[in-house]
Amino acid sequence: DLPPTSTSIEDKGLRVKTTTYVGDDNVIQLGFESGFPALEYRLLNTIGFPLTVKETLPGISLWGEYQGKTGDFQFIAGFHSDLTDLHHRGSLSGILQPRIGLSYLYAGNWRLKASYASVRQNYMTVSNEDDVIPAFEGWITIPARQPAQTADHYAFGVEGNISENVSVTTE
Repeated sequence: DLPPTSTSIEDKGLRVKTTTYVGDDNVIQLGFESGFPALEYRLLNTIGFPLTVKETLPGISLWGEYQGKTGDFQFIAGFHSDLTDLHHRGSLSGILQPRIGLSYLYAGNWRLKASYASVRQNYMTVSNEDDVIPAFEGWITIPARQPAQTADHYAFGVEGNISENVSVTTE
């Protein structure tokens, strides 16, 4: 007996990250990652016919960021570069995804924070988004003829310590 639906994702890869300290409060980080996520999606349709989709989309990405501090301000400026679209879609569109963050120490140990990131995704779910609590989340690769999913993320928050052992972060 096959289950009506199943999905699995297995990823094998390599991640390399370097950190360089510049002065007392500044850091430069650079990284490289390659992965080979294998997706498998199985469905037993309404007439009892089993369907299986197996895909592997090699992923290659580079990233870098500069973390600095000046006075009561801390900042991060960086990028993420997903090279998957270059070999999967033959496109440079969206290859550079900026990342920016800023925090300000405004009272004691409490910080106000703001950040922005442009992100891309090469996988999508095939479940029904109208389900309140989905019983199944299947993932498949976005076909090469379709653009990758993109989003701009904005976050604002406050963080600080309530006591020596308890901190709070809201975003």
